[in-house]
Amino acid sequence: MSLSPLAWRYVGAQAFASATVAAVLDALYTLGLAVTYDDATTRTPGSGSAWTWSRYQNAGTTEACYARPPTDTLGLRVILAGAAAPPSPVQTMAVPDVAAAGTMHANVIKNAGVFASWNAAAPFTSGQAFGYWRAWATAAGVGTVRLYEGTEAVLVLISTGGGNIYAVILGALLDSESPDTTLDAESDGKLYGMITTGPTNFIGSTLNTAVGFLDHSVTASQNHAGIFTPGGSALLPMNRRAPSNAALTTTSLKTRSGRYVRAPYDYRSTAAAPNDASLGRLREISMVADGKTGTKLTSGATTIGYLVSGSASVDQDAVILAHA
Repeated sequence: MSLSPLAWRYVGAQAFASATVAAVLDALYTLGLAVTYDDATTRTPGSGSAWTWSRYQNAGTTEACYARPPTDTLGLRVILAGAAAPPSPVQTMAVPDVAAAGTMHANVIKNAGVFASWNAAAPFTSGQAFGYWRAWATAAGVGTVRLYEGTEAVLVLISTGGGNIYAVILGALLDSESPDTTLDAESDGKLYGMITTGPTNFIGSTLNTAVGFLDHSVTASQNHAGIFTPGGSALLPMNRRAPSNAALTTTSLKTRSGRYVRAPYDYRSTAAAPNDASLGRLREISMVADGKTGTKLTSGATTIGYLVSGSASVDQDAVILAHA
């Protein structure tokens, strides 16, 4: 049986005028405190799709933003963190990335306790930590942070003046579509993990027709994707079953009447056979016709979802974050 839909909402965009990790985290935190969504409807942290955001500051400088979801069945927490100089101790990383100064890193924790410190081996005192993957580096320059929230996952976009868009998705990402809660899913039926562009990659114009963001690279600082092994702390790197074998356009993936079609992403383990098992589908993030980041699709007064692509100004391969 399928899990409940994530009901994605777009919180909004916040510019940052300094190319520092602290400036990006402060912009994210400002969005996390918003009392309205981008469409001016009420946003109440802890209710609906709205997460509850907190931050950690070291001598007045923000080094981490962390959040808990409104729907929390397995102690889920997400954290984005980094500093201008290496912390002591250095934060625990996930393979193949290594810690770097001047870089924003991302992490997911399940069965979390109370926040301890972002660079502790157990950032939330207890539970299982995914380990940090890199998400953005200061060399990308200034720009804008966008925040999208679903009931059990978040998507953070960082757009830069050069036009590149970096992304990280965190939370209960996959639905195994299986009743097995021993091997196929966690005890709550979900699969938790992270997908990131990394700081040396970004969302490409061929998002749906070539390997890249949404897939896993074994090269450090590149795009990564993975989930926790159900019931454990080991990671399962993952790839989409296959990118589209046909170039997409603004009219493909639409019906003859012009209605959008949402094509799900099916994921498999990157391990070699016989361990290249099917893992599940990405929850309410689907392939869609070409479009621009920041576009909201509606049907009358009903919001259908939000487009994310490699550009906010030119139609490119896109995904839709479904609200309804």
